[in-house]
Amino acid sequence: MTKRKQTIEQRLLRSMKQAVEIHQGKASAAKSHTITAREATSTPAPHFDKARIVQLRERLGLSQAVFAGALNVGVRTAQSWEQGLRVPEGPAMRLMEIAEKQPAVLLRYVRETGVGKRER
Repeated sequence: MTKRKQTIEQRLLRSMKQAVEIHQGKASAAKSHTITAREATSTPAPHFDKARIVQLRERLGLSQAVFAGALNVGVRTAQSWEQGLRVPEGPAMRLMEIAEKQPAVLLRYVRETGVGKRER
C-alpha cells in the first residue's frame, strides 16, 4: 500500500490540532530548546535603596510581613532594608526587579500561596 502525500492544508490542520493538545496538556511538544549562555544575556540586578523598597512594597499593597514572605526573607530583614540598615543582595534584588516590572506575578503568587498569613 502506498502512503498518500498530505496537502499543505492537511498538514497545517494536523499541526494546529497538535498545538491545541500541547496547550491543553494532552500532549507534549516533540522538540524543546534549552537557552544557553551564548544565547542569553544577563544584566546585574538593579540597586534597591530603602526608598525604592518602601515604594515597591506600598505600590504592591503588601504589609512588611507579606512582602518578606513573598521574597522568602524574614520580616526583620525586610524591615532592615526599609530602614537602610542593610541592603538586599543577589536573589532578593532580582525578585524585587521582577516584582517592579511584573507586579502581577508576585501578587498572583501571594494570592495563590497565602504567604504571610498566620496559621491559627
